[in-house]
Amino acid sequence: MRFVKQSLVRIPGKAECARRCRSNVGRHNNRLQRTALRAAAEPERYAGTMRSRTSGVPMKSAAVTSTALVALALILGMGCGRDRSASATRESRSSAQDAPEPAVNGFILRTGQGEFLQNGIVVKASPTSGTERSILVEQTFPKGGTTSLHLHEQGDELFYVVSGRGTATLGELTDEIGPGDVIFIPRNAVHRIKNLTHDEPLRVVFFMDSPELVEEFRAIHERVTSDPDRPITPEERAAISERIGGSRVVQAP
Repeated sequence: MRFVKQSLVRIPGKAECARRCRSNVGRHNNRLQRTALRAAAEPERYAGTMRSRTSGVPMKSAAVTSTALVALALILGMGCGRDRSASATRESRSSAQDAPEPAVNGFILRTGQGEFLQNGIVVKASPTSGTERSILVEQTFPKGGTTSLHLHEQGDELFYVVSGRGTATLGELTDEIGPGDVIFIPRNAVHRIKNLTHDEPLRVVFFMDSPELVEEFRAIHERVTSDPDRPITPEERAAISERIGGSRVVQAP
């Protein structure tokens, strides 16, 4: 027991242990840690074999041996463990900085604000502006404007008609829509919104839990604006939709 007390007295403080780990001079400490782990796993093997460096007296108890060495190993390892934890925390924070920051307290978007894209689309909310996955999009259809006949495999969609008139196709059903109407489109339901005959533009807003759909709109916008002299074809739109996964085109406009 005298050996244990003397050894514990010689244990350096935590600050010194951290310095030793950082300067890579803790080889002796690492050896003690390995010995302690082996002693904890195989106490019978180490019983009676450890001798005091000062008196040469065998240790009286394997339990004392393993307990003392494990405690020693834990203390000596605290500095290195703290350094590794700090490093992991820094890496985690660095990765988090690459993602858009969520709007923890929400936000208020004023009339006329948003991300303006092709085909009368204005993105009002998306992960870029602070949502987790939800999107809210406003779309205006002038006379003759229409979407393709398409479906969404990733979730339901909700439309609200703000102003104007047009038609909504849901599967085999096509019906007139006007201000205040709500259109619910289940996952995988084929649908289309259009305004073929009315002079007043049809303006709707729609909500989905689908950031992929907004990414699809952005990709189409980038393609059209990067080469404005070459109109985008229905085949190109369908290919973009398939690649990003925002929607699946069943029939082009």
